[in-house]
Amino acid sequence: MSRGVYSTSNYFSVASGPSNSLPMTLAVWVYPTSDSATDVHALCVSADTNNDMISMGIEQNIAGNPAYVMHRGAGSTIREIFVGSVLQDQWSHICAVINSASSRKLYLNGTPSAENTDATGALATLVRTSLGIRKLLAYAKPFPGYVAHAAIWSGIALTDGEIKFLANGGNPLELHSANLVRYWKVNEATGNLADSSGNGITLPQVGTVADGGTNPVVPAPVNTGDIFTVL
Repeated sequence: MSRGVYSTSNYFSVASGPSNSLPMTLAVWVYPTSDSATDVHALCVSADTNNDMISMGIEQNIAGNPAYVMHRGAGSTIREIFVGSVLQDQWSHICAVINSASSRKLYLNGTPSAENTDATGALATLVRTSLGIRKLLAYAKPFPGYVAHAAIWSGIALTDGEIKFLANGGNPLELHSANLVRYWKVNEATGNLADSSGNGITLPQVGTVADGGTNPVVPAPVNTGDIFTVL
C-alpha cells in the first residue's frame, strides 16, 4: 500500500524528529506520477527555526530527474547530492547516509553516489519529520506521486550491502533495530500512519492524502508477513 499524491495542503508531518547526532540513515520508496520541473521531497527531518534539515526526493529540474538529498546545518550552506535517474510511474528506492557535517552519500536502488565531503554546519535540534513534502520555515515542494516504507536510523550509517538489501526489498526491521527510530510502512488506506519501529511516533495526516489503491498497482516492497518482495 502507499499514499499520495501530495500538495501543500495534503501531507504527513509530526512535531518530532530523530536525534541530530550523526551518523543518520534515511530511506524511502517513491513512485512519481508527474514531473513538477523543480525539486520535490519525499522524506524530510528539520529544525523549524533556522532551515537546518536533511531532505530527500527527486530533482525534477535537472535532466534525467536524479534522486536528490539536501543537507544543511547551523543555517549554513546547503550541500546537495544527485545520483541516477528516477523513472516516472515506477517504484524506486532512495537512501541517504549522512556521516557527518562533511561526509554524505546518496543511493538510488542500491547504487551509491560518490561521497560528498563539502562542509556544512552542525545540525540544530531536529523537531519535525515530514512525509511527501519538505518543511523548512514553511511547507513546500510536495512529492508528485506515491511514497511508502519510510525509515530512519539514528546513530548508524548503513553499509552499501545493507542499503542494497533494502533496495532489493529487504525488511527495515531486520537492520539494526536498536537504531531504527522511525519506520512508517504506509499500510493505512486513510488517516494517520503508525510507526512500526517500536517508538510509537504516529505520523499525522494533514488534509487528505489518498490511498494509492490500484494506481500504482503494487508498491514495493510488499509486506508478506516478515518477508518483503519487490514485484
